Amino acid sequence: MVKYPPEINAAIQLKKEGKFHESCDCLRSFLTKQPANIDALLWLARVSPDPQESVSAAELALKLDPTNEVAQRAVIAVREREDKRPDEAELQAAVATSIGMTLAQARSVNWPFRGINCPIGEALDDGTITLRDLWWAVENAHNSRIREAAKTILLTQLVGVEPKEPPPPLRVIIGSRYSEAQERRSLIFFGLASGIGLTLMILLGTILAITVTRRVENGWRLPAWGMLVLYGAVAVAFIIMRWSDSFANLADQYRSGRWGEERVVDQLRFSLDGHWTLYRNFEWPNRRWGDIDLALVGPGGIWAMEVKAYSGQSRNVGDQWERKRRQRWRKMTKHPGKQARLNASRLNKYLQGHNVDVGWVQPVVVWAEGNLIVDDPAVPVWTLEDLPDHIEEIWQSRSLSQETAEKAVEVLNTAIENLA
Repeated sequence: MVKYPPEINAAIQLKKEGKFHESCDCLRSFLTKQPANIDALLWLARVSPDPQESVSAAELALKLDPTNEVAQRAVIAVREREDKRPDEAELQAAVATSIGMTLAQARSVNWPFRGINCPIGEALDDGTITLRDLWWAVENAHNSRIREAAKTILLTQLVGVEPKEPPPPLRVIIGSRYSEAQERRSLIFFGLASGIGLTLMILLGTILAITVTRRVENGWRLPAWGMLVLYGAVAVAFIIMRWSDSFANLADQYRSGRWGEERVVDQLRFSLDGHWTLYRNFEWPNRRWGDIDLALVGPGGIWAMEVKAYSGQSRNVGDQWERKRRQRWRKMTKHPGKQARLNASRLNKYLQGHNVDVGWVQPVVVWAEGNLIVDDPAVPVWTLEDLPDHIEEIWQSRSLSQETAEKAVEVLNTAIENLA
């Protein structure tokens, strides 16, 4: 994680609380002492309500480090805020980065609504659809490719330039299907346990009905040992049904976790490009250490992400993780912070063992679903809603050399291939 000075951290916190003027004052005060601090300049450019101040801060940051990608993007963004038109190359880059699709690609996407079923470009040219229809598609189309195509064409119309070829997308590599396999396994056991329990309950009901009938007709009584067997069978049936419920709950947990990971991956796809590689469910070659939910490798370093999606209320105070059950806070059986730290340590050790010295792997917990209270966490905790802000931190993080990042990717790819 980016290690900011306390003054910048305080300004970021004020910004999250909606206190933009106080955040700007804090950054300005810090810049009077360290006027060449690029991080402070970029945050001031982002927070300041004064367009001229934003432009000046972003341009100064870019002059101090012309290769800084965050500064390059910040200059484009604040110039647009000030309603100053960047040159055509900058606009092309901005459109390509925002959309990830060329105009030709967008026009070739099929328009399926109202029985039209032809490329969007042709439908626009012959007047079958209009820009108003594209606005509707941006808001309502379920197909993401149609939404992206509509946004590309609309943004091209707005800025008056055609986007250049976009950068390659984020590389997502699936290491294993561990969570899906565990979900299927839990559902299978749930089905078996439910079937056994249901069969046993039907059998017991039949025996009980026969016993009552005979007693009424002939005065026959079930022997004492038979009663014990009957009670024991009832107890076993009850245990089996409870056992089946536990498998159903386990399957729900794996499914929720997988859906949470997918939502995080979607956010990362939107914000990161082909300079980054994301490993999903990276499983260790020795198969004893479980897996890492998400491992991100790129110019900002390496991140081991533990993704959690829990219903109800949870809280993290320092290094303590708890969930609220029956109006009481109880310790979590699995400690997300320790899981993230352990995975980061193992990943760093594994890379070092293959002669790739990355210096540090950053652990982080990503909270994808459910209410969470966080207070001074021992391990950084990101919520899905705040993920875009943290992605900016990833971009500004300590850089890895291209050679080191490529070596790390090669080692992890080999590990996945050997596992298969």
